[in-house]
Amino acid sequence: MQDRLLLALMLIGAAVLSGCASYSSVTPGQWTMTEVRARLGNPTDIRFSGNGDEVWEYATGPSGRFTYILRFGRDYVVREVKQVLTEDAVAQIKPQMTKREVRELLGRPSDVLFLGGEPVWDWRLDAKTTGGATLSVRFDRDGTVKDVLMLLDPSDGNGKDAPDTAGGK
Repeated sequence: MQDRLLLALMLIGAAVLSGCASYSSVTPGQWTMTEVRARLGNPTDIRFSGNGDEVWEYATGPSGRFTYILRFGRDYVVREVKQVLTEDAVAQIKPQMTKREVRELLGRPSDVLFLGGEPVWDWRLDAKTTGGATLSVRFDRDGTVKDVLMLLDPSDGNGKDAPDTAGGK
């Protein structure tokens, strides 16, 4: 009887540990929405793109430097897994982009401030060359990009807070 109990506890422990999946382990074309939610938990945001994909955001903010975007097709299967708080994404921000376009590109901001009545969205990100950085995007009153500023912080651990597993495990 004790052997069965021990075996049952070991199986439960293995199941719990396998539930701590990492974002990098999500395989496009194979994982379904159900599997993602079971292994990674609830996303911090769910939205729909213009082409009908369902987009799940796993943000590690407000102080985290990593936001993972998972795109699902109409078949409920993962199409793409992407860490979006990168210098490459910042380079895509152009004047006159809308708040919605910036939000689609970078995920939710970690902070929203106002400067002279104009909204400023901030994100922390992992800068490849220098370590951490803070990105600020200021919008005109009409909601389009006015300024983009990235402040580098070479003393900021260079990715040491990268949560490769769900929930920062």
